[in-house]
Amino acid sequence: VVFFKGSTITNLSTNNCLDFFRRISPALQPEGLLIVGVDTNQNEFSLRKAYDDGRMARLTLSILHFINRDLPISGFDASAFNYEFNWVPSTHCVEHNVRATQEQNFLLDGIPVQIEKGTKFHLLSSYKYPVDYFQDLAKKAGLQPLDCFVDQNGRMAIHILQARPLKQ
Repeated sequence: VVFFKGSTITNLSTNNCLDFFRRISPALQPEGLLIVGVDTNQNEFSLRKAYDDGRMARLTLSILHFINRDLPISGFDASAFNYEFNWVPSTHCVEHNVRATQEQNFLLDGIPVQIEKGTKFHLLSSYKYPVDYFQDLAKKAGLQPLDCFVDQNGRMAIHILQARPLKQ
């Protein structure tokens, strides 16, 4: 039995999630179980409440401050960006973006870089896979969905997936 909680898998795109399943499947014993927690929330209002509350903005914007601190950069103003929440229902994804609030010209390892005011940078994704969609991904990777438990609000799911048995 392998347990994989949802906080990591929800950062994986569809292709990366499929790749993860394909990589972990051979590590399971025949008929072994993979238990995966997944955020299934598709409600934009509650997603915005969860992610667009200031904490995610601070976390996302802190990436720019780490860039400023840790890279060979000169003249970069990490505070010249705003956080933007963006829900994309077609991909089941919350995009965490930053947008430049002013034009910047700086050097990165001696190379001139220009960022125009309004330029958007995508820094992080939070995928919210619906139950059927997630189970289809598992099937494509050779795992068999056995059961799924969904909370009363339909926003979290625990999937029990099984490795295929060895062929006789």
